[in-house]
Formats: sequence, C-alpha cells, structure tokens
Amino acid sequence: MFQKKTPQDDQITEEKRRFTDRLDDLSTNLGKGIVIKGDLHGKEGIELRGQIEGNLHLEATLVVHKGGKVVGDVKAADVVIEGSVEGDVYATQHIELRNAAEVRGNLEAASIAISEGAFFQGAVKMGRGKPDQSEPFRFSEKRRPTA
Repeated sequence: MFQKKTPQDDQITEEKRRFTDRLDDLSTNLGKGIVIKGDLHGKEGIELRGQIEGNLHLEATLVVHKGGKVVGDVKAADVVIEGSVEGDVYATQHIELRNAAEVRGNLEAASIAISEGAFFQGAVKMGRGKPDQSEPFRFSEKRRPTA
C-alpha cells in the first residue's frame, strides 16, 4: 500500500514542479496599503499586494498578488500575475498569468503560461534568445489526454 520513496522519485518530482514552486528570492513584500509613484529598480524579488504607478525593473522575480496593481511597464527575470497590470510585461525567463490576472499590455518571454479565467488584452511574443532571432517555441502538453 505504501512504498518507500527512492532518490529517482525526488528527481522526477523536482523536474515536474512549476518554476514558481522554486522561488526563494522574494525578499521584499509590498503590502496592500503601499502605493509607490515612480519607477522602481532592484536586484531582489518582490511580492506586490499594493500598487506601483511607474515602470518596474527587477533582476529577479515579481509576483503581483490578487489585489496588487502595476500601472507601467514591467521587466524582470520571472513574472507571476494574479492581480492587475496595465503595461507591457517582459521577462527573460517566464511569465505566468493566473486565473485572477488582468493584463492590458503585451507579453514577451521565453515561456508564457496563461491560465483559464485570466483576462489578457495584448500581443504575445515568445521564444528563446534575442528577439527576432529565436527559433519557434515548441509546447509539449504534460497532462494526459482524457478519453
């Protein structure tokens, strides 16, 4: 009934985990009552529950939680949106729009995931490497087909 886990089991589990499960660089938390007017630059990750009115440039991850809002362009390594963004979003690695996300602007990243229920109005540019020099991105479904 119960089986002992093997090291191979851990390796398989780690490979299948979402990149958001491995986030550990979110050292700054901007709460619901925080409003920043102006551009924000940083090397560390941010969890946003408040509002930023200006451009945001991070060398790490940005997570816009439900109720959080950015009015301006976003550039970061990874971007996860559950709240609202009015502006273009560029990530060097991943962009994920969760089901409560509202995004009005263009998305550009090596990997983009949009959950069912998310609102998105804009264009998508996805690929690896330099813009306009990337190869087509191949998507492989990880879920098993249902009969």
